[in-house]
Amino acid sequence: MARGLQALLEAFREAMRSAALDAFIVPTADAHLSEYVAPSEQYRRWLTGFDGSAGDLLVTQDAAWLLVDSRYHEQAEAQVDASLFKVVKLGLPNVPELPGLIKQLAQQKPGLQVGYNPRQISARAFLALKAALSSVQWQALPHFLPELRQSLGEAMPFEAQPCFVLSDAVSGQSVPQKLAAVRALMAAESATCLPLVKLDEIAWLFNLRGQDVPHNPVATAYALITPDQAWYLAATPELPETVLQHLRAANVSTGPLDSFWPLLAQLAAQAGSKPWLDAANMNQAVISAVGTPKMHVSTLNPVAQLKAVKNPAELNGMRAAGRCASVAIIRLLAWLAEQGQTSEALASISEADVAQQLAQFYKSHPACTDLSFPSIVGFGANGAIVHYSHPSPQVKLAPGQLLLIDSGGQYLSDVAPCSPDAPDAQPFMGTTDATRTVLTGAAFTQATPAQQQRYTTVLKALIAGFMQVFPVGTHGAQIDGVIRSPLWQARLDYGHGTGHGVGAFLNVHEGPNGIHKRAQTALQPGMVTSIEPGYYASGWGGIRLENLSEVVPCPEDAAWLKFEPINWAPFDPALIDASALTGPERRWLSAYHQAIWQNTSPELNAQAQAWLRTQVDFFEQLG
Repeated sequence: MARGLQALLEAFREAMRSAALDAFIVPTADAHLSEYVAPSEQYRRWLTGFDGSAGDLLVTQDAAWLLVDSRYHEQAEAQVDASLFKVVKLGLPNVPELPGLIKQLAQQKPGLQVGYNPRQISARAFLALKAALSSVQWQALPHFLPELRQSLGEAMPFEAQPCFVLSDAVSGQSVPQKLAAVRALMAAESATCLPLVKLDEIAWLFNLRGQDVPHNPVATAYALITPDQAWYLAATPELPETVLQHLRAANVSTGPLDSFWPLLAQLAAQAGSKPWLDAANMNQAVISAVGTPKMHVSTLNPVAQLKAVKNPAELNGMRAAGRCASVAIIRLLAWLAEQGQTSEALASISEADVAQQLAQFYKSHPACTDLSFPSIVGFGANGAIVHYSHPSPQVKLAPGQLLLIDSGGQYLSDVAPCSPDAPDAQPFMGTTDATRTVLTGAAFTQATPAQQQRYTTVLKALIAGFMQVFPVGTHGAQIDGVIRSPLWQARLDYGHGTGHGVGAFLNVHEGPNGIHKRAQTALQPGMVTSIEPGYYASGWGGIRLENLSEVVPCPEDAAWLKFEPINWAPFDPALIDASALTGPERRWLSAYHQAIWQNTSPELNAQAQAWLRTQVDFFEQLG
């Protein structure tokens, strides 16, 4: 593989020389700024072998750098050839980010020529690069990588899959209702045109879903909205008749994907044009097509604003999906406990076995259409690799180690899920994400003091998030410090964000809401976000505990908000130092585990039910 990549890198550099380029930027994203992209668009993975969902590649004639955040520090080192690529571990002291790295190159060579694909980089990121690097000569080359891949005979043709319609009952709002809400926000800003490139935004607005990207139920398309017109411009040559009828009924015009660019330029050129150019959620090619209008709106686009606050049907669906996914996780934990009664039994189980069994439990529910991302199953030291998405069949379990399991499902159904408090069948949809860390062989071994201390501290951080109330208008950056506080007091921390938004039968990672150091979007009732503190030590392992939550008003005072759990899986008693828990923390844990029983036990078989009962009893006594 290394020799193949070396030859590929040399062919890449030869193409750069032919184009008179000194450097070229290869981001992860596709033309829709997707985190997870179709195989045909995975250029950075093609060139490096690194398959993480984030990271930028910078190539010059004599060096190549792969820049990754803390989630991928270990994974990148393990996956790339160090003789070909230098891994730049972003977030560490004195480590330059992409602008700083390019600046160093520009100081060595004035007039540095840097190539990039304007469809694969956000307008905000490119404008920041351009502002910081005024001496660099930028070359927009959207066809450079596709043509190179084609010339080498390694092109992966993209075949768009048919999209399908969500009913109004499932989505909670019709397309005309959503368009009216979008246009009301456009009118408030006097915006005349709204271009959309992100697939989840387009899917949400038009109540359509697809299967063009693994684990993300989206269809490849662009969209344009004006005060009196709307266009859905699809990659698929022919839309299904049901989709065409659905769009016609909402007065939405259709056309081919490439018609987006001339149509956008035409709308932007009209007298009095004031396009809505959300630089964070559109690619640089949109800015180039529009030009530099004197009037434009630059804030978060209306679809992103509206999509972040789930409507009642979406919230019901997210809660229902959370219950379904929790049943799968509990079945997996009960299976692990049953299988791991002895060292010999544990040694017969691999990381891959756990992931396969978990997938079976998820997909056994008729509403589960897919996993929401490749499950992370990291045993021992592999748990320190934050997005360890390739569970190994060679790595076998052994007693006394930590096993980190991060998983989620995509759910769509016309019947009621495991919902004891909703006897009437209701259609629903939702996306889930949850993480639990357990001690292997807990039936016959004990956790070490370090395992218990670190796990309990992470658990206290999670509880801090759910016990915290906060005033309306609070940003996720403020909550981030609250949740990290128990870890900081113990001189522990983690490099990733504390939480991310989650779509409704859409992408498992969704903005603009989140809980991290740069989260400046105010949390509102109806938003769904993860809370996932952790701790990781290279060579030792990792701990992460993650629940999805719904932002809700406090019952006694709507001016104050809090997080309400919407998934239900027990924590590991073997890893808890009960003496380190406060009275309120104990009571929260007791109430949470009682809710686990109420929400999931009717859907469990006798063996899983019996196992869960022992877990619930422990926490009831603890409280």
